[in-house]
Amino acid sequence: MTYLTKDGTELTDAALEELASRFERGEMPGHPGRVLVGRPRISAEDLRLIGARVPESLVIAFDRKAEKNGQTRSQRIRQLIERDVAEA
Repeated sequence: MTYLTKDGTELTDAALEELASRFERGEMPGHPGRVLVGRPRISAEDLRLIGARVPESLVIAFDRKAEKNGQTRSQRIRQLIERDVAEA
């Protein structure tokens, strides 16, 4: 079987097996590109940090709800702010 890559290169099963063997030996073919360190950007805009003092019990309940929804605290706060601004 053959596969076509995004750049138009055709790969066969044999070529993929050879690449897999090289990777397993720690060999990385090609040239490294730009390495980005840190978390991926969540916005094209500059970000600003905001803060608020909230009772500990409220923070605990908020974090539980965020976790229940598969979110981090920051993700949940951003979601709620976006929802509030959209309603205005």
